[in-house]
Amino acid sequence: MRAFNLSGHVLHSIFWNNLSPDGGDRPDGEVAAAIDEHFGSFDGFAGQLSAATKSVQGSGHLLRST
Repeated sequence: MRAFNLSGHVLHSIFWNNLSPDGGDRPDGEVAAAIDEHFGSFDGFAGQLSAATKSVQGSGHLLRST
């Protein structure tokens, strides 16, 4: 349980540091191209990410409504 709690702290620290006041939109450039190549579209990526994270303990930050 200690490892889970420590990883939760680390992941939350990364999460908060990566937030941007201008963020929240779909990616562009190389990231968007990679998502399109591997998932077909941003919506395809978001759907697979949401489905995969629903069964992970502590996945609340990763759930996305579509």
